[in-house]
Amino acid sequence: MNLFDIINIPFAYIMRWFDSFTGSYALTLLLFTLVIKLVFVPLGIKQQKNQIKMAALRPKEEVIRKKYAGRTDQATMQKMQQEIVELQQKENVSPFGGCLPMVVQLVVIMAVYSIIRQPLTYICGLGQDTLIELANTLGLTYKGAEITAGNFAGFDQINAISVISANLETVLAQFPDMADALSHIPNLSFFGLNLGVTPMEVWSGFTSGEAVTGVGVPTLLNVIAYAIIPVGCFFLQVGTMKLTRKFTYQSPATQDAQTGCSMKIMDWTMPLMSLFFCFSFSSAIGLYWIYSNILSFVQTVLLSKLMPVPKVTDEQIKAAEKEMKAKGYDTKKANLPRVRSLHHIDDEDYEALPEIESEVKGASQTLLNGEKVPQKSNANKPKLKDESDKNKK
Repeated sequence: MNLFDIINIPFAYIMRWFDSFTGSYALTLLLFTLVIKLVFVPLGIKQQKNQIKMAALRPKEEVIRKKYAGRTDQATMQKMQQEIVELQQKENVSPFGGCLPMVVQLVVIMAVYSIIRQPLTYICGLGQDTLIELANTLGLTYKGAEITAGNFAGFDQINAISVISANLETVLAQFPDMADALSHIPNLSFFGLNLGVTPMEVWSGFTSGEAVTGVGVPTLLNVIAYAIIPVGCFFLQVGTMKLTRKFTYQSPATQDAQTGCSMKIMDWTMPLMSLFFCFSFSSAIGLYWIYSNILSFVQTVLLSKLMPVPKVTDEQIKAAEKEMKAKGYDTKKANLPRVRSLHHIDDEDYEALPEIESEVKGASQTLLNGEKVPQKSNANKPKLKDESDKNKK
């Protein structure tokens, strides 16, 4: 027994119980997903509390950012980030406070996902050796190879249910001991769709004219019908990702990252991956992801209403500035050394800058006094490196 089995066994009983009275795998998935979300509510509350702490510290962070405003060079950014981290440590606030709940959720979801993908194991209670023998008898394969203990994890049990149901009399004749277990086989019908069928199989059957178990020879209407779940999952994930940000606290660093090209690419990469997997796996998996996205978004909205994250105002920033100044923090704009322009190839181009600046200041003062500006010959004029190279040529 491994870690996943410890998590899976109690959840498997819950899923089996739901399926026993719903008679529909689609409804079982909905109720099971709801239970999982309820289990994660305490972790969601912990994450929301951490967001509230981060938002409460935001006015003081803005004071630090104001101090270094107008500078984007690496040295300035590092100095600013260092002061923000020191502030967070002093106030006992961690930007990673919500990471542990996310890790816990990820571990549990990975375990729960295996329950959903293996209904013959967790709902019908069939062992691995029995399923391998059954799969090989029915000619089921994984990537063209017969099912063995080595590749059993990749065996699509949801898809196998369609084959077993279509050949139930033959299966019971060869495996009479499975009669009780197969009486609990899930009903995969969902508004005329067979949730055990892979949308990619339907497309392949449509283009080749070959029959698909649980569908028959697919028509164009079948292709469109089985594409609804993957496409719906894609658009739902894109929409919920964007809407969720409006109901959760976004730090300045997060907001800057979201405007970057890499984050925009990520916003589309994850939904596109979901689209691909939903087409490649049984339709039941895509339906589960739809349920999960909707319920996660509902939880986020409810927590944001019940435990709202405070908004940052200009008055709060001014009050924070006075407080920090009273405690000895230097709130004056940072006087950092000049940053040389990257437009110049060589830093030696700036060797003459101090002398040029001094001359300009002197000329300005002379004009203010009503005197004539003395003319200097070009021979004494400091030259930049590029100009010196031109004269040599």
